[in-house]
Amino acid sequence: KLENEKSIPKFIMPSLDFIQGAQIALDSFDINNYHLEAFVYDTKSNTENLSYLFQNHLLDSMNLIIGSVKDKDYKNYVTLWDENFIGYPSNNIIGNKEHITDWITEMYKNKTGVFNYQLTRNVENVFDDIVIVLYDVSHSFTNDKNEVVKNGDFKITHTWKKTDKGWLIIGGMGANK
Repeated sequence: KLENEKSIPKFIMPSLDFIQGAQIALDSFDINNYHLEAFVYDTKSNTENLSYLFQNHLLDSMNLIIGSVKDKDYKNYVTLWDENFIGYPSNNIIGNKEHITDWITEMYKNKTGVFNYQLTRNVENVFDDIVIVLYDVSHSFTNDKNEVVKNGDFKITHTWKKTDKGWLIIGGMGANK
């Protein structure tokens, strides 16, 4: 936390807290003798939002993505999924794109705070215009006081297809680790 939060506009603080948390996460990696590049993207940017990043393949080579999901991120979040998506989200109910944000709605029901996650891409298998990717996810939910109230780990599979709209998720599954 910054010592004098009153000198910085309140709407900036979540971004600064996120950057500080990402720095702590990166500092925890044992990267001796490895070259590490970190990129920060503002997914709310008018020019380089989440759709732009995916359509221009700016995230294709990333091995680790650290981010936060807030209840207002639905619109950008669902742009990753194809209209014909089918899968087993972590709630173990077969769902389509219409229900892809149900877990976010459930998480924020009767709660305020922020969901933070680290998405680590473990392996991918490429079949022309189809890619199957296996991820590990570590997550936490912090309350308004920035206290961790819930955390855990998941394994996620996403099947991506290259479409005229860019790479979209056409299938997937999530499960507790």
